[in-house]
Amino acid sequence: MTLVLFLASNRFLTEAFLRENPLLTPLGILFVVDWKTPPWQALSVVSAGLTVGAVFLLDWINIEYEEGVKQSDAGLVAAAERKLRFVVWLTRLRFVLVVVFQLVVGGQALLYFNSRSYWFPVPASVTMRAAWLYGDRMPEPQCHEAR
Repeated sequence: MTLVLFLASNRFLTEAFLRENPLLTPLGILFVVDWKTPPWQALSVVSAGLTVGAVFLLDWINIEYEEGVKQSDAGLVAAAERKLRFVVWLTRLRFVLVVVFQLVVGGQALLYFNSRSYWFPVPASVTMRAAWLYGDRMPEPQCHEAR
């Protein structure tokens, strides 16, 4: 769902993609659509892509392993085990990306709730980096009455 919603919201619902142009070819769409992705979205899309990729790789490795066992081919079994180690590395990378994504979401939530009730002042350098990271999803500070 993450991959489908990302593609739908960022690629297919943009004005550039929906613009009528009779001379636009399928390859031309690659040059018309704005491919700039906010970093926080890239984390979720890459981790979702690694999840889907790991599932297909594991299925492929399982078929190769079972075929190697069935044929008593030690080379095929060893190749499947090497590929399995690669998938383990990919899933560890995916786990790190998910943890980083959760930290980014936690930072955004902290900035959001701080903008509502003003718990502490946010330095300008943090605001600048957060604006780069969150883009148009950056929480705007609200004015509060003195009590």
